[in-house]
Amino acid sequence: MHVTGLPKSTRSACPDQPFPPLDSRLKRRVLCPVHFVKAREKCAAGRTRSLQEAGKEMTIHRSRSPTKFAALFMLALFLPVRAEAPATEFAIAVLDFGYKDTSGEPRDQTAEHQKRLDRFMASLRDDLAANASLRVVSLSCGPDPCSLRNAPLMEISLQARQAGAHFLVFGEVQKVSTLIQMGSYHVLDVETNTPVVDRILSFRGDSDEAWRRAEKFLVKELQDEIRTK
Repeated sequence: MHVTGLPKSTRSACPDQPFPPLDSRLKRRVLCPVHFVKAREKCAAGRTRSLQEAGKEMTIHRSRSPTKFAALFMLALFLPVRAEAPATEFAIAVLDFGYKDTSGEPRDQTAEHQKRLDRFMASLRDDLAANASLRVVSLSCGPDPCSLRNAPLMEISLQARQAGAHFLVFGEVQKVSTLIQMGSYHVLDVETNTPVVDRILSFRGDSDEAWRRAEKFLVKELQDEIRTK
């Protein structure tokens, strides 16, 4: 039976029966029992097939995952490891700094200043040597300390170059007043005898703590200066 003028949703789902009446209370299409059962069976069969296919696909992915992981692991074992470039090492020789007291204080503090200067120089060499990119070279100046008070600069520069140093560090500390001390430090390239650093620093006080702070500051400055040369 062919029905015209009605929407598709209201047509009979049973082609061998006439168009059924509409239920006025439920307002929905009435399906014949045969087609309703077949439709449910078809939907159930399609849903089961979809679940089976999805299960197969999940099984395939799960079975491939360990294989991929093993392949990536084996590949990582044979990949070349890039070696880090070794840091540039600079060899330096450090002369004993000179000391001058022009504060005019009445009490003689020569022995105290010499002890503080000796500790200052020992800590300076140790802290510079603790840097991985620096190597402190020892100089042999005989019975006298290696300083500009005992030998000309060019002579010490030659000795530092022969000892394998790249740079020569030297300087002086001057006590200007009771509260203020001034200092200067220099770095010489012993290959060319060219000054590469020429700085002035100042610090307050004349105590062990004041000298320690000045030494820590100077170590940092020298490390930064030499690293950029």
